[in-house]
Amino acid sequence: MPVIFTGFWIAMVTYLHHHEETIETYEEGTWNFVRGQLNTVDRRYGFGLESLLHNITDSHLVHHLFYRQIPHYHIHEATESIKPVIAKYDESLYRCRDSSTYLYEYIMLNLKLDYVKKVGNGVLRFAGIKSNEKNE
Repeated sequence: MPVIFTGFWIAMVTYLHHHEETIETYEEGTWNFVRGQLNTVDRRYGFGLESLLHNITDSHLVHHLFYRQIPHYHIHEATESIKPVIAKYDESLYRCRDSSTYLYEYIMLNLKLDYVKKVGNGVLRFAGIKSNEKNE
């Protein structure tokens, strides 16, 4: 039972950090390292889980950008430092969500985000039957 729970937890947390309506995926030739890494979501799960998980949940963007340079005990400080830098370019690039209802969010995103759809030159975004976008 602990192995099943741990496996589910890792899959759910990973899914939530990399899936949301605003997350973009890029075709070959459009993707670059920074662009790809910025498409993650920092999530606050509450219940002390951030501390228990060494702040990987609420500092996930920094984990992606500097995964070998910044140890986990400085990751929260690095997240606070990088927010204004990212905001200079585009405030919507930093995504942080309160996910205290993480199980509900996981289920709803699984139902809502059916497939990716081309929305620009080499840019794909999640779409689906239940989304607000019209399907082509």
